[in-house]
Order: sequence, then structure tokens, then C-alpha cells
Amino acid sequence: MRANRHQSQALLATAALALVLTFLAPVTARAADAQSMWRLYNPYTGEHLYTASTSERNALAEIGWQPEGVGWIAPTSSQTPVYRLFNPYVDDHHYTTSVDECVALVDAGWRDEGICWYSDDAKTVEVKRQFNPYEQRGTHNYTYSQDEANALVSRGWHDEGAAWYAVARGDVTVTTSSGITVGGPEGFTGSAEFQRVEQAISSVRAAGRDIGVVMYDLHSGRSLSYNANKSFYSASTAKALYCAMILENYGSAGANTRLVEASLVDSDNASYGRLVDIYGRPQFDRWLAANGAPSAYHPSAALDYLYISAGETANAWEHIWNWWLSGGAGSSEFAGYMRRTHHSAMGGLLRKRYEAWCKPGWYPDSPVGINATNDVGIVFSDCEPYVLVVMTNYGNNFQPLFPIIDSLNACHGALCGGSTESLLTGYETRS
Repeated sequence: MRANRHQSQALLATAALALVLTFLAPVTARAADAQSMWRLYNPYTGEHLYTASTSERNALAEIGWQPEGVGWIAPTSSQTPVYRLFNPYVDDHHYTTSVDECVALVDAGWRDEGICWYSDDAKTVEVKRQFNPYEQRGTHNYTYSQDEANALVSRGWHDEGAAWYAVARGDVTVTTSSGITVGGPEGFTGSAEFQRVEQAISSVRAAGRDIGVVMYDLHSGRSLSYNANKSFYSASTAKALYCAMILENYGSAGANTRLVEASLVDSDNASYGRLVDIYGRPQFDRWLAANGAPSAYHPSAALDYLYISAGETANAWEHIWNWWLSGGAGSSEFAGYMRRTHHSAMGGLLRKRYEAWCKPGWYPDSPVGINATNDVGIVFSDCEPYVLVVMTNYGNNFQPLFPIIDSLNACHGALCGGSTESLLTGYETRS
């Protein structure tokens, strides 16, 4: 018998408290002098929880909390401790560097859970605090991301300034001799996960084909790219950008909802052509230029699709993410369609484990040179969401994309604290 929503909330809260008492321990220094602060989300209460304990993170994930990866990097010691408190009446946590605030909350009935991590005395990276005045639980959010803070404030949260400070991640940007650029921890290009990506890209080149790739983590900014500035024929991946433009500009598709749905979910060319007839190209070109894709262009008046690079495609998808994150009109409708798209290698491979918004595009080998097999979108992984763009000049052949997507997903997991497991066993081409 399945527990109802309220039973699930109670179970999660009770189990979470037990786990907190089990795993909270004084922070001790280690050789690296820094530690990852894990961020988790409780979908029943709306609370975010932050912990330096990998054991606590894993245990909470097992009872239904959603891991959201590394929130920031904290020093293992400083002159500024961060205290964690628990409110047993509404099942909520609070975090503060203020001893006075800590004492006041304990006097009001909160439980003092001690020092959980430390703030960087050098004030290298600001971790911002936002307050939700409309809720009793999950009332505070903490992030170093200005985009996330701005998105929450635009939805009615109050900006409460700096909560504490993180240390720099120590990330570097390197380009290897094979032309792959990585933004991440020093030495990552020696990892097994990176070598899998390198091999997958090399196999495309060995087949006489070209490829452009961008993998970009939306929380940490860690990334991997190859041939990111080379233009490829978009094929039907352009439908996602065009429909995002419609829904963002107008708030909904109105009487054309069925055309948008068919264009995205079923990749129906006739429906997409009708949308272009209705809304035209000029406002789409303006939307692309305003959202990171100024170099995208239509190869001819007869084609409703684009030439666009993997890098500019990723820019446009990051804009879509921020539009959705801020609760923009039409964004939920767009997300609902993107969760159901067909014919996608990303969907077929990754949706067995994660939510994925993905839009494939393909065109067979042809004398005019517009052959393409592409898959683009956003993956909600087990650590953090990320943009994934794979563009090739294979002619309507998704089979080579599976090992590429699989290796990029594992590489993202290695960069951002998620799973590095291969998902290729038993994969299929239709989601």
C-alpha cells in the first residue's frame, strides 16, 4: 500500500531528523583544506538541506530527497563557523554565522545542531541568502549563483544579502591536444570519464564525420566542449528554440497550442511550417540574437531551419533554463512538451534514469550538404541539471550518438558529483 502525500512528508521529516542526528559531526581539517557542500531538495516540504557529509547526503537520497550536487566549496576551518538549527514544529532547518541569531532561535524552541561547516574569512565567493515570505518550511535558499538568486527574487523571494562565503573551486580551463576544452578541476583530463569522451569523439572523426559538443552544468558552470563554434545544420532541433520563442513572447500558444505540441513532441514538419507561416522569421532572429545565438542563420528562404553552432545552441538552452527557473509565462507549458519528445537518443538513453528535455533533429545524406543527426536539451541528472548539445553531420543516423551521450553523461557525473555509470546496456532509439 502506497503512503499518501502527508504520510510521505511525515516519513521523510522523521527519517531526515534521525539521519541528521546520526551524521552530524564536528568538521575536521583535511589535506585539501576544503570540502564540497552537498545540496539536497525535499519535494514534499520544499526545503533545501546543506551538508558536508557524503553519508548524510546518500542516506537522505535513499528516503526521497533529491540530490542537487555541490552547492559550494567550504573551507574545513576558519574563524567563522556556520551553525545549523532544526525547527521540530515545522520540520525545517536554518543556517547562520550569527551566534546571537542562533541563541535567539534556540530560545524559541529550535534545536542547535552545532557547527556544520565554516565560512571563508577571505570572503572569496559570496553565498547569497533569499527568504520566501509565503511559506513556513523551506523558507530560505542559499546559493552562490547570481542567476538563481535573481530568479527567486523575481518570483517574490526577499534578497537577504550575503549569508557566508565559500572558497574558489580551484577550477581551470584547459584545451587538450585533441581539441576538447574542459572547465573543471585541475587534472580532470586524466580521468577515465574524460578519456571515454575523447574516444567517443575520436570515433566520429575516424568515420569521416564532424561533431560539435557542449556539456554545461547549470549550477557550477563546469563544462566540456568540442568544436563549439562550428556551425551545423540544426534540422528539427530548431523547433525547440522557435517554440520557446513563441511561448516566451506570447505567454502561451493560444489557438496554436496543438501546432506547438506536434512540432515538439512528434517533430511534425507540417505543424512547424504552419507556425513559421503564422509567426514569421524576424522575431525568431531577434530572439536568437538576444539569447546568445547572434550568428545563427537560415541557409535559404526555402528552409525553416538553421545553421547554428553547438556553443550558440547551448547559450539559447541556458536562456530557456533561466526562463523556466524564474517561472516565466509559457515556460511550464514548454517543459511539459519537452519531457515527452520522441525519436531522441538522449531520451531513449537518459530518461530511464533522469528527466530530460530533449529535441532531436535529423536529415539524410544529400548532395546539398545539409545532412545532420543532432540531439540537444537539458538533463536533470542525479547531481545537477546540465545543458547537453551534440551536433553531427551524420545523415539520419542516431546509433553513433548513444556512446557519445553516454560518455558525456558520465563525464558530467564525474565533474559534478553524480553517477558515472554507463547506461548503454539495453538502450533503444525511441524514448
